[in-house]
Amino acid sequence: MRLCYDIEANGLVNYEMDNKGNMKAIADRIHCIVVQDVDTDEVWRFRPGQHHEAADLLSKASVVIGHNIIAYDNVIMKRLANHEVKCKIVDTLIVGRLMHPDRTNLPSTLKGHSLSQWAQHVGDFKMDYDGGWELFSEDMLTYCVQDVAANVSIFKAQLEWIYTNWPLINFEQKVAEICQEMAETGFGFDIESAEKLEYDLSSRKAEIEDNLREVFPTVIEERYSNKTGKRLKDKVTIFNPGSSKQWAERLGEKYQWIPDTTESGNPIVDEETLKSLSYPEAVLGLEYRDINKKIGMVTDWIKRCRDGRVHGRTNSQGTATGRASHSQPNLAQVPSDHACRALFGPACKDWVQVGCDLSGIELRCLAHYMHPYDNGSYSNEILEGDIHTANQNAAGLPTRNDAKTFIYALIYGAGDAKIGSIIGGKSKQGKEIKKRFFEHIPALHKLMEAAQFKARKSGQLKLLDGRSVLIRSDHKALNTLLQGAGAVISKAWILLAKQYLKDIPHELMAWVHDELQVSCPADRAEEVGNLLVKAAQDAGTRLEFAMPVDAEFQVGKDWSECH
Repeated sequence: MRLCYDIEANGLVNYEMDNKGNMKAIADRIHCIVVQDVDTDEVWRFRPGQHHEAADLLSKASVVIGHNIIAYDNVIMKRLANHEVKCKIVDTLIVGRLMHPDRTNLPSTLKGHSLSQWAQHVGDFKMDYDGGWELFSEDMLTYCVQDVAANVSIFKAQLEWIYTNWPLINFEQKVAEICQEMAETGFGFDIESAEKLEYDLSSRKAEIEDNLREVFPTVIEERYSNKTGKRLKDKVTIFNPGSSKQWAERLGEKYQWIPDTTESGNPIVDEETLKSLSYPEAVLGLEYRDINKKIGMVTDWIKRCRDGRVHGRTNSQGTATGRASHSQPNLAQVPSDHACRALFGPACKDWVQVGCDLSGIELRCLAHYMHPYDNGSYSNEILEGDIHTANQNAAGLPTRNDAKTFIYALIYGAGDAKIGSIIGGKSKQGKEIKKRFFEHIPALHKLMEAAQFKARKSGQLKLLDGRSVLIRSDHKALNTLLQGAGAVISKAWILLAKQYLKDIPHELMAWVHDELQVSCPADRAEEVGNLLVKAAQDAGTRLEFAMPVDAEFQVGKDWSECH
């Protein structure tokens, strides 16, 4: 039988922080469970203490359905009722995101992917509940009953799409299960070193403030009443290195520098602006902003650390291209410098870290899609030559580094002006560079035109696993296609990696775009690394990729040594 269910408990699955910086409670008690038979509409209500009876019922199901059950209900059942759902699963949240992956372009009746929003979309009513979650109440049970009823309606509305796209749904659900396991495992975190780093950064921040305030002294302005002429309290302005307005004023006074402005006339003094200036104060200002950002991150990590680990969340469907997103905290934004990365490592004593990256996956995806137009010529250059030197020669660029900047800017949809700026030029130079490049590599131009034509015709493109991605504008067509392809390869990789590592003690700590971070016993590290590489290669083969997918790994004591 096909059973849809929902749980109400007194907390969350993983550690999360609210907008005020307070950690939310972890569930340690199930209040109630409601189960509904999708085919007969029979409903079972389970009150406090009856969760084992609910587990017995769910164990008889051929299909278990729910909204966000992979990341919540199934986890709670396993943790607090010792019941693992082993039959076929349909998570209607994952199905909904696959049906409508771009949150900026949803059907008019769908405002998001929550249960309430989907219920409204399919024409079902969903009541609100504000009675609190600490204690069980009959109102809570009633709320749970109508949640399940709404979920059944959602499932039935999605059913035709589910039948047509089941392999894709199953693939995405398995990735989501790994992401949930990864969040529960967490990433080992050295809180003592983090606190020392926070102190060192704060000290350096104060030092920079003192240095800048010597150069830009406090300004004291006398003030007088307009009515009486009586002297008022002086206006004292201490230089604030975080103020764009004050930077513009002080640099203007000292160097006669004139900043660019926003449409409303406010000065633009961001990191890019400071990087472009040679003034010694600008160098300090840039360091100040970098330090300030890092202090915020480190402080946040310290607050989130529990049991010697940071439990970040990974949403495998977090972006419109199918690429994952990260939160609580965002591990994709951990700065690449040694001090920050060294805080993250294995939590298990005497284990080491294995970091593995897909090799040049963006350009390999580009070569895959160029294959029908060049019969594998670009692929061969990647495998046997030096692709960046080849691109440099084709575009007529001064340096190999310019060529690297150029090719990624081009495939990410940069305009003529941006391309021209690579060599210090403008739109005219950018247009000339692109024209020269396309003359030497016409297959890329054909691919770009084909992607844009399909985007204009249908508004979407199909990826390697059959999923569709919406194209927001013509110039983003190729970028969306390549980013989506990379995401599919990464997901196939992580699925195979977990399969290949199943007999080896290990913990998957992070998956960030095209990178996996795994901890394991030191004597198994080389074996783990080689299996991660094999998983990447096999992922490409299974997806019938037009050129080999490859990866490389490093072994170290923490993240700073493994990327």
